[in-house]
Amino acid sequence: MRMTWDESIHCAALGCLPLIFFPSLPAKYYAYGALPVALLFFCICSGRFRKIAFVILGLAWGIACAENVLAPLDYDISRPVNLTGNVISVALGVLSPQDKVTFRVSTVNGQDVKERFDITLYWNSERYSFCAGQRWAITARLRPVHGRLNQGGYDAQRTSVGHHIVLQGMPTAYQRLSIGCGWRQQIISRSVKAIPDTSSKAIIVALAFGERALLTREQNSLFRLNGLSHLLAISGLHIALAAMLGWCVARAIQLCFPLRWINPYFPMAMMMGVGWVYVWLAGVNPPAIRVGVAMLLISGYGVWGKFIPPKKYLLNVVCLMVVWDPLVLLSDSFWLSVMAVSSLLFWYWLAPLPSSLQMQKRFFWLKLLHLQFGIALCLMPVQIYLFHGISGGCAVGQFFCRALGHLSCCAVDFSGYRLLLVERPVRCMARGRISARCDAMGINKCAYALDR
Repeated sequence: MRMTWDESIHCAALGCLPLIFFPSLPAKYYAYGALPVALLFFCICSGRFRKIAFVILGLAWGIACAENVLAPLDYDISRPVNLTGNVISVALGVLSPQDKVTFRVSTVNGQDVKERFDITLYWNSERYSFCAGQRWAITARLRPVHGRLNQGGYDAQRTSVGHHIVLQGMPTAYQRLSIGCGWRQQIISRSVKAIPDTSSKAIIVALAFGERALLTREQNSLFRLNGLSHLLAISGLHIALAAMLGWCVARAIQLCFPLRWINPYFPMAMMMGVGWVYVWLAGVNPPAIRVGVAMLLISGYGVWGKFIPPKKYLLNVVCLMVVWDPLVLLSDSFWLSVMAVSSLLFWYWLAPLPSSLQMQKRFFWLKLLHLQFGIALCLMPVQIYLFHGISGGCAVGQFFCRALGHLSCCAVDFSGYRLLLVERPVRCMARGRISARCDAMGINKCAYALDR
């Protein structure tokens, strides 16, 4: 019996699951020793034994990926280390004696590393200004990442390892090797300068790029206490909106094409291109890459014309994410996203709206209310388990800020970024209207109202 592509991905992802439970990683030779057994099962046997072979391959792949992420811990960090690499974090003009910066290391003590890795540095940006893309030589005191558990069970160390960062430190000497900033820094800097200085400027930047450095302490506290902080993180919704904008632009361009040139492949390619450009603009961090991989799979099914039920879509996307990056299993945000999507599928299966209401556009508010009530109800056990209680104000804030403010403001903001290539007066006028529109939608005011 031949195995399908879906079954092989499911089995490989199943093999990666033990990474959650290992107190320490097995030695590499265990993983390499399992490869001949998997190859033997795959070549000689069939049916269930081939599935076992893929499970073994998934386990070996997961161990190898985890060993690769933990490899920087093998360096001697008991004394200051000389590092050379590139700054990844974007500078937004906020100066601090301990600015949290992601630094991609290319050489350690003058020797090239086999594979570049990221570390977290507490940078003195008051004395040594930086921008994303610059190359620096620094001397730093490093230590393994650590974190303290809070009452909700959040583990900062586990999250950091899930983002492929295992070292952090404080630079003691700085030397700039290049002055030029990267394309991402230039685009974000131009966008920030084009936004008028209003109360919503910091929120617009956070919504568009996931950069929270401009948020005041009061704004951060309001969004956190009202359960709205996740709106300011780059998620699948942001990337899906950007991809949808690319699809709409492609469909508009097709209006000028002859009939024989019109097909679904050009909008699909445009959608993928814009989506992955936004993944890059968001910093190419593991959560954004996972969404890009999921978008690739869904687009592939669309191009091939293959229909599968939504629950199988979810299973295939989750398994592909796990195989792509086995350490995603350590990410709390990944599991919360999986539970949220699973809850939505369960809710629409358990209590769908009548078809008469689904087809009429004037009931869009009822559909949004039905969706928000369903996800709040289904995730209530998770909320009680993590925080030992529930918040009614959070559900109200989720409905108004996400449905009415977040979606609309992001859509208008993405449309404004297209005008960055247009003449400056038009661009400034558009940015001013976007800022005024976000003020009118009242995302910031919504958080203040909930706090009252």
